[in-house]
Amino acid sequence: SIGDITDGTSTTLVVAEDSLSGDMQWINGLNVFQQAFPINRAPRGENEIRSLHAGGGAHGLFGDGTVRFLAETIDITILAAICTRAGGEIVPPL
Repeated sequence: SIGDITDGTSTTLVVAEDSLSGDMQWINGLNVFQQAFPINRAPRGENEIRSLHAGGGAHGLFGDGTVRFLAETIDITILAAICTRAGGEIVPPL
């Protein structure tokens, strides 16, 4: 629920693309994920953020309802932080 997002809805990723995995699923709160690799850099079979968009990146839906294009150059520490809902990380403006 929204109340479970204590890190802030504008800095918490709720759904993201995973278009290169074998099952072609969207990453979401029901199949909880942690981001161990940069966008588009995970080995096949890993539940990570990836897509085939020109420009290198993937779309993500945040808890406040905004959709943002996340560049594959985003710092992995920041990427990991926006994947938690109650980790207590400080996330700079995206």
